[in-house]
Order: sequence, then C-alpha cells, then structure tokens
Amino acid sequence: MTTVDCDLCTAPVHDMGRVCSRCAAPLITDLRDVPALDAELDVTVFRLAKMTAGNTGGGHATETPVPYNATADDTGRALKAVLASWCALVSDKRGVPGPLDGLAPMSRWLIEHVTWLRHHEAGPDAVTEIRDAVRAVRRAIDRPRDRRYSGQCDGCGSALYASERASQAVCPVCVGPEGERTTYSVQERRDAMLSAMAVLCMAPPEASYALSILVRPIPANTIRVWAKRGKLLPAGVDDKGHSIYRLADIAALMLPEQQAS
Repeated sequence: MTTVDCDLCTAPVHDMGRVCSRCAAPLITDLRDVPALDAELDVTVFRLAKMTAGNTGGGHATETPVPYNATADDTGRALKAVLASWCALVSDKRGVPGPLDGLAPMSRWLIEHVTWLRHHEAGPDAVTEIRDAVRAVRRAIDRPRDRRYSGQCDGCGSALYASERASQAVCPVCVGPEGERTTYSVQERRDAMLSAMAVLCMAPPEASYALSILVRPIPANTIRVWAKRGKLLPAGVDDKGHSIYRLADIAALMLPEQQAS
C-alpha cells in the first residue's frame, strides 16, 4: 500500500492526505468549540472589565472601568477572517455554496469539509492557521469569575482554572491526538503549588491573596487574629517592618480540624 508522510507530524498517511487523521482531529474539536467561544467573546468584549493597579498589600487598589476589550475583539475578528478565507477556498475549489456569515455558521460548515482539506495541498496551512486563531481567542476570553487558579499547563503554559468543586482542570488550548482535551488533577496541581510556596514567608495581606487562590478564601485580618492569639508565630519582618509568617503554618491553621478547635 502506498503511503505518504503527514506534513505536520511526518506520520504515515494511508489515504494519501497531506494531513493525517490524528492531526485533523484537534481541528474538528476546535471548530466545534467556536460557537461557544463566539458567545463568550461577546461577553468579554463588552464586559465592564476592571483593570487593577497597585500591590497586593493592605491598601485600596485603583480600579478603572474599561467598557471595551480591544484584544478580545481583535482576536475574534482575526478568527472570523481566517475562517472566511478557508471557507472561500473550499467553496471555490469544490464548487459548493459557502456558509452564512458568522463564526458559528462558518465553523460548522468547515467541519463538513475537513476531510477534503486534509487532502488539499493547503491543508496543513488550514489546520495550523485555524487552530492558532482559535487558541488566540481562548487566551483573550476572560477567566470566569467563579473559577480558581489551578496552575499552568505543562504543554503550553496556559493558566488552568477550575470551579470550586471540580476535580479536573481543562487546558483551554491543548488538544490530544484524538481530539480530547488535556486535563489535570486540580488537587494535585494546587498541592504542588502550595508545596512550592509553603517555605515562603509573607505579611498577612500577601498571604491572604496567595492562600485564597491555593486553598480557600481567607481574610488578612483572620491571619492577624491568629497571630495575636499566639496560634501563629512570626518568622521575621519584611522591609517595612511588618511581621511575616510561613505560608505552611497559616495553611495548617486553615484545616477543618484546626478551625473546630
């Protein structure tokens, strides 16, 4: 049987395509996600986002309302341009009517023509360009407010977020060879981050910020009260003369059994 090599991964392709099925599978997954991403883009572009300036200390940060997210809008327009260009090529070369205008109609239409694109000489470019454009949109979309930071993806470095009760965090960018999402254990990721930070010493405001991400929300004043009651011993002072405490000691006091005592 005659085979050729995939232009993207060099794996053998038995149906003479320029792109193998394994490399095309993530493209199909990305295209299926486009309608949902389109809806999220609308929210992100016109959300009254808050740009916060200042440190994580005890003062009040300056918040400036920004009614328009230009980055999200730009990535959405770029994705639409990429999809439109490939829809036009397929429509012209295959002699079939193109889709309606819009991210959702174009993405659904292209899914039906992925197999044809795999065999076209421009197929590798189609896979690369469309997937890059979808990645850019995912990065531009705001993090949902009800999700907590859960580390970074080992593959691409993207931030991982998960809801409070979720056991798995899904990378917003990486897709496996069969089109499956790359996932990580939320508890393992947070435990690893906490372990790496446990030896650090911070003042209550900074400790509150870090542990609220890694463990659960904790007010800076709670840490101060624990210190005042002798439950928490200072590990030194910072450059401003404020007492600092080991994150590991604070985290230990946050355990349920310690809260009950």
